[in-house]
Amino acid sequence: MNGASSKNVNSQSETACLDQGEEVLPELITFSSGEAFFYLIPPAASYGHRAELWDVDAPAREVRVLLVLSSEDGVVRLLEHPSGVVFAECPLPTDGTSLTTVVEPVLDSSRYFVLRVAHRSSNNHAFIGVGFRSATDMAPKLVLKYFDTAGRAESARLLLALGEVPFTDEFLDATSWPALKPLTPFGQTPVLEVDGTLLGQSNAINLYCAKLAKLYPEDPLDAAKADMVVAQAHDCLEPLFASFGIKDAEEKLKKTQEALQGTVANRTNLLGAYLVSLKTDFFGGSKPNIADVITYVNFSILQSGAMDGIPTTILADFPTIKAHHARMAALPAIATYYKTKNNPKRVGFAAA
Repeated sequence: MNGASSKNVNSQSETACLDQGEEVLPELITFSSGEAFFYLIPPAASYGHRAELWDVDAPAREVRVLLVLSSEDGVVRLLEHPSGVVFAECPLPTDGTSLTTVVEPVLDSSRYFVLRVAHRSSNNHAFIGVGFRSATDMAPKLVLKYFDTAGRAESARLLLALGEVPFTDEFLDATSWPALKPLTPFGQTPVLEVDGTLLGQSNAINLYCAKLAKLYPEDPLDAAKADMVVAQAHDCLEPLFASFGIKDAEEKLKKTQEALQGTVANRTNLLGAYLVSLKTDFFGGSKPNIADVITYVNFSILQSGAMDGIPTTILADFPTIKAHHARMAALPAIATYYKTKNNPKRVGFAAA
């Protein structure tokens, strides 16, 4: 489909101008892809688009994808390769309409999208497919900033690793953290830098990473179920935190054991019973999702030996959770990750 303009655009320029009647509006190119492809696609099924239904090995044309913003609007612009001629444009909503009405991810891949391309004058439109050679061609630049330990950042690390989403793991120390702290949203770690923007709060970071990694359910009810398990996994460990500030070692151990044998055991058994009721290997079904990653990380920390009075064999008391932990640890992406991370700070994470 031809776009509204056939003007050549300099692919090396950071800004561009397109004629809009008599007025020329400056534009800012905020994203420029590497190799990308245009596809003619079948109509969407009731559940949405799936790239497996396209002939992804036979694209109609090679293109480059630009995200172009001006003071009035924005477009996703496709350029013919190698000529640089504008091939089609996908105008972005300016009236508060959801972005997914014009840019829709497919359900089965992070590399393919459906665009609603339109002619600026007539508003005639069509839906086309766009694919990237690899997810890195369209992924944001991510830098996760935390200390060289598991803590509150390990879930985000594993979500990105499982989803094969590239990121930089930046370790903070006594010098770098004080310098970074005033720049963070709430003066806390971890912080995820997304194309230069700092995102705080581990729960928000985990959700964002899970969505990038395609490990967060699309269906609202399935998403709520995943959120439910995440909340329960956090609730399982929450009673232990009350003993952290106790100075007296004997009193601290007593409180830890009371919590461990009481509320922690009860909540963990309920979590295990729920997994059994699903009759699946993972909370996400046949494959793990965010609920499985959070559960795995929380109970890895529980059995790490980092908490006074809690043995590294603690999961033997919870056989369903222990079996789930073993299945997670055996996943190729996680096993590979901990080949380089299997140190005393993460002894509870690797496969037993």
